[in-house]
Amino acid sequence: MHRAGAPICVQTVRFSLDEETVRHLLEQYLRLPAYPDVPAALEELEARGFKIVACSNGTGRQCVGYSNALGYRAFSGIVSVDPIRTFKPDPAVYEYLAAQVHAEKEMVCMISSNPFDVIGAKACGLQTPGCSGDPKRMFDPWELNPISLSMGSNSCPLN
Repeated sequence: MHRAGAPICVQTVRFSLDEETVRHLLEQYLRLPAYPDVPAALEELEARGFKIVACSNGTGRQCVGYSNALGYRAFSGIVSVDPIRTFKPDPAVYEYLAAQVHAEKEMVCMISSNPFDVIGAKACGLQTPGCSGDPKRMFDPWELNPISLSMGSNSCPLN
């Protein structure tokens, strides 16, 4: 969660929080654990020769916090939207990501459990497997019709 998003979240749930509580929640957000199968999936992708890069709407500091919480240290890089001053799913983010990893968009694969990430990336021309931590949860009821990419004992929708 970005600092700018906190007021929107609070408005959405219709209650108020003091500044100290908001600060505490944002700090805790940096420590959220990954889904249990994420580290093994990232290791498998890396073993298959994929370059692993994190792309986040968070600041550079937040990105480091996320990767530390994940417990996976083999990221080739971390791309924060901070320098371009916009957020996913703005197409500028996906263009920026491709430029930062020195690849054509068609060669970049955005893996995310957030439908807005996957929908935005797909609309911009990136490859888009989307992963759901809950196989019973509908990923995108409007457009994406995922097929399954097997990752060990896990499965990840691939479009």
